[in-house]
Amino acid sequence: MAHRKVKGLQWACQLAGRPKIIPLGRPRGVKALGLRYERALARAVPMAKHGLWFEFLDANGPGFCQPDLVIEGQEAVLVLEVKLSWVPDGHTQIEELYRPVLAACCKKPVYGVQVTRNLRPGMGAVTVVGSLQEAVAEAKAGRLVCWHWLGNEVVSVGGKKEKAYG
Repeated sequence: MAHRKVKGLQWACQLAGRPKIIPLGRPRGVKALGLRYERALARAVPMAKHGLWFEFLDANGPGFCQPDLVIEGQEAVLVLEVKLSWVPDGHTQIEELYRPVLAACCKKPVYGVQVTRNLRPGMGAVTVVGSLQEAVAEAKAGRLVCWHWLGNEVVSVGGKKEKAYG
């Protein structure tokens, strides 16, 4: 299923929970593996908020979106789009959906990073990094960034290391 492309955004806000009109799915196979990987990353990056829902109105009508992980800082917001294997659509989803919605909602600059366990040929101009700190720096510099996270320890706020996956 292709993501929605926001055009003519009028407003956006964060919701308290999942919209009632969004059905609950029961993922199986590779999709279930991807969601396990996403939850593991959420545990490894404790400052990230997982499962947030946003509502917005644009030229296409009302809409909802749920970024995988969101880290809101004092001056900016970081969106992490988690994919088991790298896909170009991860970056376009950040640019065409999450960045405009979160920027309108949070009133701050929004940077995006795709996080993946499996790299693929043909990544072109994507900068591949091995840490969250590198990913933030590259995203702020305006580059397409892929954080290659293998489930290893992530240094969280306070310097504590956690192993979360694999």
